[in-house]
Amino acid sequence: MGNAPRTTTARHTPDCLAAACGLCGVHRAAPSAGSSRWRGGADCSRHKGRMSSRVAPAVDDVLQEALDAVADNVKPWHTAGFVFVKQLQDAVRNHGRVDLMTDGDGTNRVAVKRMPNKWVRGGPAEFQQMYPNASERPWVDIALVMHLNTLSFPFVCEQRGVFRDEENTYVVSSLASEGDLFGWCEREPFPGKAREDKMRPLAAQAFSAVRGSG
Repeated sequence: MGNAPRTTTARHTPDCLAAACGLCGVHRAAPSAGSSRWRGGADCSRHKGRMSSRVAPAVDDVLQEALDAVADNVKPWHTAGFVFVKQLQDAVRNHGRVDLMTDGDGTNRVAVKRMPNKWVRGGPAEFQQMYPNASERPWVDIALVMHLNTLSFPFVCEQRGVFRDEENTYVVSSLASEGDLFGWCEREPFPGKAREDKMRPLAAQAFSAVRGSG
């Protein structure tokens, strides 16, 4: 995922994904052969600013409940039992990285987003107090994905838990083997008919996700 050559002129940070709108997220699952289904879930400051001005009070209440639930369920990292395999990509906007890990017996692969505690702080309230104007809001991203999971929304990755040690906070999600959507867009095929053919099912999935979330 993180090793794809950067060939196009468009530049996007790989971790700039719209978990907030449930369309683009930390790891997008690329469609397998014969399938057009995509799943995703993680960071996107470009969408959040536009969203925030339109959020209704009822949605704010739901978000606050989700934030409280996330903050109350952070577990010690040493209890997670995941084994490091390799780094997948940097998460530049959140001062961290995304790693590929497996569970204890190696049967399940997961994506683990690691962010320093000095950035995410002790929880949502402390982060908001410390960084009121930050374009990235990691606790909001986590809470939104968790809430979408409770609704069985099919276009986000499954969040497996949030963990913490003395230095970092770890967000564990199901692995999308082809990486994030922006990373995919920077790989071949180059713009043209071949690329349009590959983009068609992805565009259909994006429209389906928006329609399904309305």
